Amino acid sequence: MKKVMIIGLLLAIVVVAAWALVSGRSHPTPPQTKKMADGALLLDVRTNEEYQEKHGEKALNIPLTNIQAGVLPQVTQDTPIYVYCRSGNRSAQAVELLKKAGYTKVTDIGAYDNLAVYGVETAKMQPVNNGALTVPQ
Repeated sequence: MKKVMIIGLLLAIVVVAAWALVSGRSHPTPPQTKKMADGALLLDVRTNEEYQEKHGEKALNIPLTNIQAGVLPQVTQDTPIYVYCRSGNRSAQAVELLKKAGYTKVTDIGAYDNLAVYGVETAKMQPVNNGALTVPQ
């Protein structure tokens, strides 16, 4: 009888742990490997301060608040756009706004940590001799 109870308890723990992992996602997880389309725009919708700390190489920074105010990427509406932020919340909002504005090929990468899945290198801002920040070449 004890063995049945222990097995039942272990099974319950496994089920609860699996449920917690799945239900804890606030944003869809991208596939294990994904290639960005040629000529695509990588759009960082975090704040300027977050962008200065670290960002995807060649990413354009337009904070979500700017997009909400009507500032849009200066690309054709059929240009592939890949959007990311810190956790996936702001990128999801930005994707919806961009689609409403007529952009047709918008992909939500989600969190900054997902950039590697899409093969995007990251860059950190580095101080130069006058104390200003610059992107490494």
